[in-house]
Amino acid sequence: MNQYIRHLKSQTPISIEQTSKLTTFLISNKNRRLPWKKQVIRGYVGMMASLVTTSLWAAPSFLDTTFSGDGKRAIITGLDTSVVSAAANYAGGKLVLAGRCQANAGDNDFCVWRLNRDGSSDATFSGNGSAIFNVSGVSDSASAVAVQQDGRIVVAGVCTPSGQRDFCVARLLPDGNLDNSFDGNGRLSTEVGGDDEVAGLAIRGDGKIVVAGTCQQGAGDRDFCVARYETNGALDTTFFVGQGKRVFDLFGQQDNASALLVQPNNGIIIAGTCKPSASANNQFCVARLYASGQLDDTFGTLGKRAVDVLANNVQSLTAAALQPDGKIVLAGSCTVNSIRLMCAARLNADGSDDLTFASTGKAVLLNYANDSYAVSVSVQPDGKILLGGYCASGNGDFDFCWDRLHPDGYRDDSVGATRVVTQIGTSADTASAALTTPDGRIVLAGSCRRTSGLISDACVARYEGGPFGYANCKLDIDGDGVILSTIDSLIASRIAAGMRTSAILNGINFPAAATRNSWAEIRDYLTYQCGVPMVP
Repeated sequence: MNQYIRHLKSQTPISIEQTSKLTTFLISNKNRRLPWKKQVIRGYVGMMASLVTTSLWAAPSFLDTTFSGDGKRAIITGLDTSVVSAAANYAGGKLVLAGRCQANAGDNDFCVWRLNRDGSSDATFSGNGSAIFNVSGVSDSASAVAVQQDGRIVVAGVCTPSGQRDFCVARLLPDGNLDNSFDGNGRLSTEVGGDDEVAGLAIRGDGKIVVAGTCQQGAGDRDFCVARYETNGALDTTFFVGQGKRVFDLFGQQDNASALLVQPNNGIIIAGTCKPSASANNQFCVARLYASGQLDDTFGTLGKRAVDVLANNVQSLTAAALQPDGKIVLAGSCTVNSIRLMCAARLNADGSDDLTFASTGKAVLLNYANDSYAVSVSVQPDGKILLGGYCASGNGDFDFCWDRLHPDGYRDDSVGATRVVTQIGTSADTASAALTTPDGRIVLAGSCRRTSGLISDACVARYEGGPFGYANCKLDIDGDGVILSTIDSLIASRIAAGMRTSAILNGINFPAAATRNSWAEIRDYLTYQCGVPMVP
């Protein structure tokens, strides 16, 4: 049996005879408690999938050359500095980025960019693909973005209407102009605590907007805080006894929020970094509120939970994600021998450790020699967990990097021996957002140093991500929510007949509601989510 394990670890192809023996061995021992069985089965399945597909499709870690020609792009705005802090998928395979732009020293504005599927600027958005606007004051910086079902874009961050930072929210129409139906001019500011910072933004199913972050109410007093708005921008007076906003302490120490999640029942999860006691090390911390704004006493202890990922070591939570089964994935960095490494934890819906995740509910990725920071986490449709951020290159600079875990918390070796690292600018490439596109590709976005000095540009990279990682295939091939014999069933019958080219779409007229209406979109859906390789 050891010969097969060695083959799997070295990725050396095995013969058909060896494959047959291994298959027979695994089936005959399927009920025995073999300590290595999970590893072998996973490697065997992954290897067989690789043998079938690598001749047609690139490895997950490869840059996607259909994006901007080489898989990466720096967006030159002509301003002194441009920084991306958040990203979101948009209809038609487009990508929305949000952050800040600095036209001159000390004067920052909200910036929103929209890119086409091929990485080019979307000229239908604000004329040139970018919207730059002031909200209030001279220090406006967007840190979160979300897309409504109608295509409007909501952006949240901070601004300084009275010298101190407040929550600021803006909404744009699909064409990039400010939406005047939102608080009269498309933008608003809210003083939640004293000096406020935005960590996350979410749009509920009913259109209400939730914004959360950190509020400082006095010297050394930083707490979690949250505000909820109606669809027209007014504070939601049904939230927290008519106030529409709330500030709350976790454990009496400094609390710094980094992530916001809204559950299907409209419960609110805020995650960040805190100390459960004055003598404790910094740990991952999570709080859950009912939709009313009151702490949810069914979660953790009275609605709060500290998670010590690596005992007696400094930890910093930077991102969180919600699984379809209600489990909560937390991600950030943990210090090991003075090196910062990507780490993650998963909680059950009640806040307890999920012991099916890396056997302890916690995982630290140890396969790095230099500092690595996870700043974003995403749960893919196949259950794999994407950790995206930036890593030290060893010469004082940073590059984009990402890694991935299996649903059980163990590292996904299909990514490669170590994390994926990409240099985009000349130095200091720091990703702030990572996401998975509907067709399975992986996107990292952030800022990249253009030349020597402090000037940086918004930048983005896209990776293959697949192949066949999703198993998320539905007969609704065009994505309009309806299965029609003249479209979906016709495409399926042509595939069954052996067609693998764009001729599959001959004579088909897609409805306006179709979210996939081109050969590129249909091809990628069938390939990456249905496991049927199409001709590129």
